[in-house]
Amino acid sequence: MYLETLRKTGDDLVRMAGGYNLTTLAAVGMSALVVGVVIGSFFGFFISISLLVACLLAFGAVAFVISRRAEGSSISSEGAPATQHLNTEGAPSQTVPAFQPPAPTLVPAPVAAPVAFSDLERRLMERLAQSDGDISVSALAAELDVSGDSVRQTIGELAARGVISLS
Repeated sequence: MYLETLRKTGDDLVRMAGGYNLTTLAAVGMSALVVGVVIGSFFGFFISISLLVACLLAFGAVAFVISRRAEGSSISSEGAPATQHLNTEGAPSQTVPAFQPPAPTLVPAPVAAPVAFSDLERRLMERLAQSDGDISVSALAAELDVSGDSVRQTIGELAARGVISLS
């Protein structure tokens, strides 16, 4: 029970440290603790004050490492970017990869249904394609053997559907 609680606390510390493993944090803390004891002894403080200074330096060093990680710079004992290592009793160390956003999902655009043209629309479009663009409604009506109103209405419907443009 005690070891399980200690392991969970260690895992929480690793998460709070932003990915540094506990070995790196312990090395930084112990180095600062030794430096604090030496500085406290050098100035002739009592041992309790010396340990207090050492602990404050150790916590400050660990907080500095964590804050540098939060700022985006990377500090590790080997000089390489630090990764999070979760290690349980005797189990091999697992490296947890950095968060990768999911790739965007491509959704195909809907395909327009084939447009069915009436016989008059088809013949009118064929004739307009053959002309140089300068043709009268009465000439089209005579060639297609329909009334001028039918030609005007059909041209309007084709333009409204975006099949042809009137310019």
